[in-house]
Amino acid sequence: MTINGSQESQYKQIGNAVPPLLAKAIATSVKAYLNGSSTSPASGMEFIA
Repeated sequence: MTINGSQESQYKQIGNAVPPLLAKAIATSVKAYLNGSSTSPASGMEFIA
């Protein structure tokens, strides 16, 4: 997949493609993982895969 356009346009395309609550859950999990505090899902979320 290729995302075309200016950097601002690319950010907008990605932002529009990911629902805000999903983005928050992913960001929270990545932050926790990088801080070494947890590998469990974000609060209120569960792994499905």
